[in-house]
Amino acid sequence: MSKFTQQQKEALNTENNLFVIANAGAGKTAVLASRFADIILKDDINLKNIVAITFTDKAAGELFSRITSIINSLIENHEKNGLHINQVKRLIENRHRLISARISTIHSFCNDILREFPFEAGLDYEFRIADTQELNDLTDDTIDLVLRRLKKDEPEAYGVFRELLLSFGTFDKFVAEMKGLYNSRYYLLQPHSPGTSESFADLFLRVDPAGIISFYKKKSFEIYKKYKGTDLEEYIQRLAELSNILKPGYSDNYDIPSFNSPSEYDELIALGEKIRNLQNILISAGIQNMGAKKFPKLKAVKGLFDKEFQDGFNKISASFKEEFDFEDTGFVELASGLQKVFLIFSKIHNELELRKKSEGIVDFTDVLIKTKKVLSDKTVVSSLASAYKFIMIDEYQDTDDLQFEIFRDIVNESINTQLKTNLYFVGDPKQSIYMFKGANPGVFNSTVANLNRTGVPVNEVILPHSFRMTEKLALFLNFIFREIFTTNSDPGKSALQFEAEYQPITAVSREDDFTEIEIACIETPQNSEKNDGNNFPEKKENPGSEDENAESDSASDRSVKTEHLYIISKILEITSDKMGDKRVSPSQIAVLCIKNNLLEELGLLMNEFNIPYRMIKGKGFYQTQVVLDVLSLCEFVLDPGNNTALTALLRSPFLSVSDDQIVNLILDRETPSVYDSIKLKADGDEFCRELSLELDSVINLAASSGLEEFIRKSAVQTPYLASLSHGLNGNQNYANFEKICDIAREHSAGRGLRKGLFDFINNLREQIKDGARESQESVISDGEAVTLMNIHQSKGLQFDTVFLTGINAQGDSGGARKRDVVVSPDFGIVSYLPGSDKILGKKSEKKQNLIHSLYNSVSTGRDEAEKKRLFYVALTRAKNRLFLSFTKGKSSVGFYKFFKPVTEGFINSDKIEIIEDDEKTGQKLLKLSDRIQVLDTGINTDLERDSETVFSLRSITAINETNLQRKTLSADSAKNLRIFTRNISSESASEIISASQFSTFMNCPGSYYLKYILNSWRLEDLMNETLFTGDSDRPGIDPKARGTAIHKLLERAGEIGAHRDDIRQKLAEAGLVWEADDEPYIEQLAGSLLKFMESDIYREIVNSPDPKREFEIYARVEDFYIHGIIDLLHISGNTAIIYDYKTDRVNRDSIEYKKRYYGKQLEFYALLVSRLNPEIEKFVLNLVFINEAGKHEPVTLTRKDIRETEAEVIKMVKMIRQREFPERRGMCINCYCKNFD
Repeated sequence: MSKFTQQQKEALNTENNLFVIANAGAGKTAVLASRFADIILKDDINLKNIVAITFTDKAAGELFSRITSIINSLIENHEKNGLHINQVKRLIENRHRLISARISTIHSFCNDILREFPFEAGLDYEFRIADTQELNDLTDDTIDLVLRRLKKDEPEAYGVFRELLLSFGTFDKFVAEMKGLYNSRYYLLQPHSPGTSESFADLFLRVDPAGIISFYKKKSFEIYKKYKGTDLEEYIQRLAELSNILKPGYSDNYDIPSFNSPSEYDELIALGEKIRNLQNILISAGIQNMGAKKFPKLKAVKGLFDKEFQDGFNKISASFKEEFDFEDTGFVELASGLQKVFLIFSKIHNELELRKKSEGIVDFTDVLIKTKKVLSDKTVVSSLASAYKFIMIDEYQDTDDLQFEIFRDIVNESINTQLKTNLYFVGDPKQSIYMFKGANPGVFNSTVANLNRTGVPVNEVILPHSFRMTEKLALFLNFIFREIFTTNSDPGKSALQFEAEYQPITAVSREDDFTEIEIACIETPQNSEKNDGNNFPEKKENPGSEDENAESDSASDRSVKTEHLYIISKILEITSDKMGDKRVSPSQIAVLCIKNNLLEELGLLMNEFNIPYRMIKGKGFYQTQVVLDVLSLCEFVLDPGNNTALTALLRSPFLSVSDDQIVNLILDRETPSVYDSIKLKADGDEFCRELSLELDSVINLAASSGLEEFIRKSAVQTPYLASLSHGLNGNQNYANFEKICDIAREHSAGRGLRKGLFDFINNLREQIKDGARESQESVISDGEAVTLMNIHQSKGLQFDTVFLTGINAQGDSGGARKRDVVVSPDFGIVSYLPGSDKILGKKSEKKQNLIHSLYNSVSTGRDEAEKKRLFYVALTRAKNRLFLSFTKGKSSVGFYKFFKPVTEGFINSDKIEIIEDDEKTGQKLLKLSDRIQVLDTGINTDLERDSETVFSLRSITAINETNLQRKTLSADSAKNLRIFTRNISSESASEIISASQFSTFMNCPGSYYLKYILNSWRLEDLMNETLFTGDSDRPGIDPKARGTAIHKLLERAGEIGAHRDDIRQKLAEAGLVWEADDEPYIEQLAGSLLKFMESDIYREIVNSPDPKREFEIYARVEDFYIHGIIDLLHISGNTAIIYDYKTDRVNRDSIEYKKRYYGKQLEFYALLVSRLNPEIEKFVLNLVFINEAGKHEPVTLTRKDIRETEAEVIKMVKMIRQREFPERRGMCINCYCKNFD
């Protein structure tokens, strides 16, 4: 986007509180990052006053990268942007401080608060966050301990446990439900009803179950009225009229009263009974078929009881009957069962809390709960409210209730103290797809109203544009989603309360508007002649009924394979050179699916056709030992007192300590911390001393490195990398190591080690805990690969072409199953636990209790609404091409449940015209004509206009594999064809390239790989000792310190006296330290500097007019930055004279190599200067060797030469991004890189 739209400008406002709803592709991250940069420019704002929260680690990294890029651009173009000098200075200062900016996930944000206020949170100062395995083990041990105590000391309570064991069915199910309750403990401790302080947990521990029964009767009515009442109000009024008409012939007992919010549960039951009775009367009377003679009031009845109303009423009454079909004793059994559950759970909960406190650990749920607790402290919340002047929350639609309450507490304090914290929420309710992680879309929808009630004015801004997709694609999506988001497969209006309001996409005009849309129905030959309503309908008044019979397994398998062959045929077609300028790169194609299992089969078939692909959510990566090893390394560094992490680290190839030695360390430890015990024994035990040094080395390395650098250096400086490479599956292990380093780079993203480390560990734990199905890394990489992923993983991404396969595949459903105990903020505790009498033989076909039935009914509506949002996310990933496919016979499940009515509407819509119908091929071409809002980029204004797009419907019976043209690969490519599974990352944007990186890569890409990718500095130093022959100083002199001191000395050129003592003093002032044994060398160095000061080049440097010393330059090239610090720069007219000092000693063998090596640095500096001053035409480069009395040979470059250097830099960056590091023979004196393949 070259400039902001009017709506985006409104969203950039930093004076008002803003609630921003952003369509897919609306540029919300760019707006958020620009707003952050604008805030930095305010005179009274410090970085620590700004909080930016995202809900994924990757999003935090992307936001940081965007902010960095914007700040750099503002600095570069400060005059064009109208910034005064003080603002430029603020930007430069904050650019270096961004590493400390509060740009993080919610858990990282809360962790920072707890670290600042541990006492107020009731935590030890050095508390640590337990990893998933440690907490799981601790919970298992606690349950075992509690049950042993009950058996020994509380036989009555132990008897309750045995009854529960019968109800749950298995011990594993009992343990799983106890853990689930513990993870939901925050809600269990909240008041169960307005106006009471009694918590859910307290309620269920009552001795008298009458209170529980009363609570659930009241709750059932509240829930039914909230979620079903809107439907009933509409039907009851008409039913009352119908009843009056029927009154002369039927008993007054069947009158239907108006729905006047009955307050008692029994009235609701009576209402349901009357509805069921009236339905039976209508059915038995045969109202639909009665003639006028038999029933004179037929006309009036039919007017009230038309088909639409009749269908809705039948579904409502059937739903009512289903939901109220429970046993009379249901609530009694529910109360009894939950009392038993909470009697045992309370003991487990209390013991686990004590054990966690004694060990000084918390889990991620505690991080949020204890932050909420801390915010109840007036001093703490006042401190935070005064510190956070701007709070910005991205992806706000993914917020849950507890997270919202944390921010609300800070905001409320800001209001009470007149601090007026500025609030900014941005998200898209249509993209809320994480209910399974606790996200509550209702939080998003109610935020503005909640804030307004507390006196906080909030302006709502809508970003309607999509800069991603074509106008024709936007037109198509608007047409189908207007229908999908405003209709529901269930009757009545209340079912729509879970729906997101559809905000039509405003297209953006552009020259290339090529669009292709196709919907394919796959059917097997034996069923192709059946019209079951699942293939595309013909145009007719009353579509035929649907046959829901399932196909056989073999037929289904054939249909799935045909669907996969259809996708492959389209991929082969659109990636073919025959497409010309419409050809799409495989890397710009994504195949999405609601579940992964269909993608795995597709991947196998793609291999047969030589189509490289990457499976983003496959199987195996997070279960590999490499991931577990890196996790233990990072957990130990974050908390050396974590014995579990240290034990795993000791056993791993990082340290390779034997099991016997580890057992001895644990059993013989003198302190609770194994690490502290090792340190204490270090003086008297050689093994502990060496181990202590190695562990401290790891900790020190972390303190001085970025996250990715730390992991790589740890692997190189320990036996780890060698162990991976030479072990079983060495290539695969090494590829997985590269992948975990890529992930580490995404999570750190300039945020500092500790914050990046916390988020990184958090992410790994969550992926391992959830059993994430991430493919192992490929041994080779292929940038030309099709991406296969589930829809959740595609969020935030975009592709030229998107395939959505299996749109009628059954996804996961919510609800509470038998033997589940579910905690819900709306419903309380939902459970259906069979009593022991039922288990022992007393069966019942009815449901146990109403609240369980209502919960499942409401969950069905919520699940369907989220599936619509998931469908929206999938389709809005596409930029130009969209292909939808499904197999015949499953129309009632998956996305097709609500998509099928839309496809039927294609035929009957007055906005769609059939322009071609080929019965032989089974393809229809349709033209959609409609109005759409379009942003005219020329005048930056939205205009409404007529638009049209053509799309196709295809019915496919079979695809002949032999007719598909397989991709032709070279011999090497065919030999190396693999599944490419590298995680999609944002590593390519906004990286900074230095002069040293450029010279290193241009002289030896292998050396660059060792030094900057592997961070293998030890190997690099070994190479330098040989390549730079004669550079080694005395053992006591650090070459880097020597070079730094000389550079500092030369910054003061002209102030140095022409005496050795004066030079020695200046070297000492510059920080160079030496011992008595080093005196001969210092004398020699002082002599060399004296000779240099007598040279012509030194006099030229001293007499240079208006010299710029240690001159730092940043410049943008394409989508990255170049950076360098020039020793001395002098500009005269259209000529730039650049000096670069080198402290190396040179000889006949090394002089030419060093000229070539450092010459590339000077060319890089010239490129930087050319970017700074476009008027310069000539560049004089001076490579000055200090130790050789200023020996140098000036090189002059022109603008043409600089353009060639720029092309080299661009090519280098592309090769680095693609991990291409070719060998360059003849460049090195002795090439060591070829030995490190």
